[in-house]
Amino acid sequence: MSKCCPTRFVCDVRVTLLTAVRPLFSFYSIGYNDFTGTVPGSLSRFTNMRFDATKNKITGVSSDLCSLTDWWNGEVGKVIDGGGNGCDAIMCPKGTFNDYGREQSGSSGECKSCPDGLYAGATTCAGISEESDNLEKNILHKLFVATGGKNWTKGKVSWKQGGAICNYEGITCDTEGDNVNEGVTEINLSGFGLKNSVPTDIYKLPSLEKVDFSNNVVDLDFDGIDKALYLEEILFNDADLKKLDYIYYAPALKKVR
Repeated sequence: MSKCCPTRFVCDVRVTLLTAVRPLFSFYSIGYNDFTGTVPGSLSRFTNMRFDATKNKITGVSSDLCSLTDWWNGEVGKVIDGGGNGCDAIMCPKGTFNDYGREQSGSSGECKSCPDGLYAGATTCAGISEESDNLEKNILHKLFVATGGKNWTKGKVSWKQGGAICNYEGITCDTEGDNVNEGVTEINLSGFGLKNSVPTDIYKLPSLEKVDFSNNVVDLDFDGIDKALYLEEILFNDADLKKLDYIYYAPALKKVR
C-alpha cells in the first residue's frame, strides 16, 4: 500500500492537488499508486524539487519541466549537461527503465530499453530486470554478504537459510497478502557483528522506515539516500561511521543517533 495515500485509487495527475501545493515545497512523492496521465507542466513553478512518481501508470512528463536544472538536487541539469533529456531525469520515458525510475548522471545511469514497458518511471522490466518479488530479498542478500554475514555473532542462521526475508532475524515487514519477501520497513542488526560497509542498495527498499547498525564495526555510506523516501530513523551508535556526506538528501529523515 502506498505511503502517501491511505487506500489504493486511480486518479489523473492533471487534476490532483499537486498544483495547489505551495512553491516552497521541495519534496513530493506519489510513488506506488495508480496515478494516470502525465506529470503536469504547472509544476514548473517549483524551481528546486524532488518529485517521485515511480510505480504508477503515468505515461510521460510535460516538456515544460525538462529544463528545470535544479530538480532532484541538480541531477536534471547534470543529465542535460551530459547530452541527455532533462525530462528523463524526472521519469524514465515509457518503454525504458532503470533501478531509480529516472535517468542519473554519470556512467550506467541511463534509462535502459524495455520494449514492452507501458508506463514512465519504471524500475523493473519483465524478462530483463530481476523480478520485483526478488528485489528486496536480493538487496538483503547483498547486505549479508558485504558485511561478512557468515561471521555474524548472531542472527546469521535465519539469513543463511535463505527463506522468507520477513522471517529473518532483525527484519520487520509490513506485508500485504501472502508475499513474505517484500515490505521491509525496519532493519535492526544492532550488535550482530557486521563488518566492512553496508551497501547503499538498502536505500532501494521501497518501504524502509528505520535502520539500526549500532554496535558493529561497519561503515554506512549515505550516497543514494534520496531514494529512501520513507526512511525516518537511522541509528549507528558505536559503529565505524566515517562521514555524513549526502545524509541531508534524505527526504523523510527525522532521527539520527
